[in-house]
Amino acid sequence: MSKDGFEKLEEARSLAAPIKEKELILELWFYRYAHKDNAADRSNALKEIKKLIGEGVRSPDFDMRANVKRAIKDGHPNPDLLKDLERIICAKKDARELERYEA
Repeated sequence: MSKDGFEKLEEARSLAAPIKEKELILELWFYRYAHKDNAADRSNALKEIKKLIGEGVRSPDFDMRANVKRAIKDGHPNPDLLKDLERIICAKKDARELERYEA
């Protein structure tokens, strides 16, 4: 994702936060986790994703398969976690699956 793309991502996240659109916020954090190169950014995004999942937020209509494939193709360091997050966020897998991954 280009620098401009990440700027747009941050803009969307900041606009969604006050509205409390938790599904949208979860989706935006997922994009950040999937596509950021910086480990600290990914770690922060994963923390936020887990928090929202812990609150019961899911986005069953959110199709992330193309993003997962692209992130893996681009060398995402944890493709198994990425795939599990996709399934959990889409309500196809139990959130307890995350327990096997370090925070």
